[in-house]
Amino acid sequence: MAPGSADLNEHTGTYYGRLNGGQLLVRSLGDSPAHHPLVLNQAEWVALATGDQGHHREHVRRLSHRIRKDGRFQRVRQWPWSRGRSVELWQRRPDAARGTPFVRQFVVLAQGLAHGPQGLARFMEQIGPHHQLDGHLLYQQQVEAWANRRLAQHPQATDALWSLAALKILRQDAGAADHWLARLEAVLPDNPWPTTWRAAVLLIDWKPWAAREVAHAHPRFQDEPLLKTVGELAAVAAGDLTRLPALHASWPRALEQVNGAL
Repeated sequence: MAPGSADLNEHTGTYYGRLNGGQLLVRSLGDSPAHHPLVLNQAEWVALATGDQGHHREHVRRLSHRIRKDGRFQRVRQWPWSRGRSVELWQRRPDAARGTPFVRQFVVLAQGLAHGPQGLARFMEQIGPHHQLDGHLLYQQQVEAWANRRLAQHPQATDALWSLAALKILRQDAGAADHWLARLEAVLPDNPWPTTWRAAVLLIDWKPWAAREVAHAHPRFQDEPLLKTVGELAAVAAGDLTRLPALHASWPRALEQVNGAL
């Protein structure tokens, strides 16, 4: 976390942090009050500024005040900045309590994809702030290692399969995402969402015929509005214009399904 002025922000901080082979990434987090508990419970290092920073972000000032008053943090360095202002570096105390590790939270969020658009919205809502907090995305290596260990003992463990599928989607690795979603299809044949997300991944990867085949093969293709829409869109994208009427008919139902879930 860093101040947000023109000359001292996440971009300038990251630039200096990478000089001479450094690996320091600086991120800005705290504009939304909803992110404050995340910073207080999970952040290890926080850079704060004193004095006027050229903005009026009340939420950021409130978070800065909370960090300074929170006994879990200690100020370890202070540097002069400009116009009488200074920059402070705060560190979480080694013995301070921490919130639930994001690795465990990620596994729960990934399993939410089994419930459709509502789970996807929750997943994306939580991922953004955590990526600001963990700029190196170290949690992903931990999730992947845990999931592989779990699958070695329980090949059909859906929590591990969803975690790996979600990781590959985030990394934009369409081939690997397709693999793990296909595994989920085999384990959860009655759940339409592994197939829906798989067809969407294939379509985004511009494999419309494969996406069409995956979607149309599901036994609930005609009954699941979003799955049907993705399948019909894939067919049209592949050049089958005879599916345009079906796409036109299914689109409003898919929107209704998504809006109803959200």
